[in-house]
Amino acid sequence: SWTLLDPIGTPGPSGRYGQNMVHDPVRDRLVMFGGYGPVATGASEGSRSHVPILDFLDDTWVLELSGQEPRWSRVDVGSVKPSKRDFFAMVWDQKRERALLFGGNGGLDMETNDVWELTFPRNLPSLDAPPPTLRSDVQLLGARSIPGALEVRFQIPDDQPAMLEAF
Repeated sequence: SWTLLDPIGTPGPSGRYGQNMVHDPVRDRLVMFGGYGPVATGASEGSRSHVPILDFLDDTWVLELSGQEPRWSRVDVGSVKPSKRDFFAMVWDQKRERALLFGGNGGLDMETNDVWELTFPRNLPSLDAPPPTLRSDVQLLGARSIPGALEVRFQIPDDQPAMLEAF
């Protein structure tokens, strides 16, 4: 059955069409880019009413789904980004934890065939101290996320055989 979601916090993106959205299953969020929709409002000729000014968009949004209530946030991707466009292809690359975007329409005779990648910083918990279940002579040096994997560094004090189990 359909249920209307009512995200909390920051108002979400403007109404639009031709955008694309992918799901990041690890962080349980939707990532959306671009489309065609309102960018401002202006007075219509001979009228005092304001009408939306429509254009191609190049904004990036995330809808967090992992909390108790969904939450929109606009992503600041800096000045290097795909041009304004709609009706492009976008997929989530699970192995490398990135969105890939191809092509699209940027206006009359402005079809594109470029490929872009969108990555996010990986926020890992601090691993400064070893868990209490480790032997006291094992030193956990750190951990970091690399595309498609987790790298864990540790040190043992001698060359005796050892076994490491990770869960």
